[in-house]
Amino acid sequence: MVANISHGIINLGTKKGDVTLILAPNSMHYPIIFLSIIAAGAIATTFNPVYTVS
Repeated sequence: MVANISHGIINLGTKKGDVTLILAPNSMHYPIIFLSIIAAGAIATTFNPVYTVS
């Protein structure tokens, strides 16, 4: 599954060394997407829109 998503990320034009933002709340799909980005050679950075100061 990670390989398929990783190929999809590459087909979208992501190249090795590109920084890719994951904008998502915590979910069971999060690690799959994270590993797919890393497998494609890109750099994963994260942002959780649900996180607040309180």
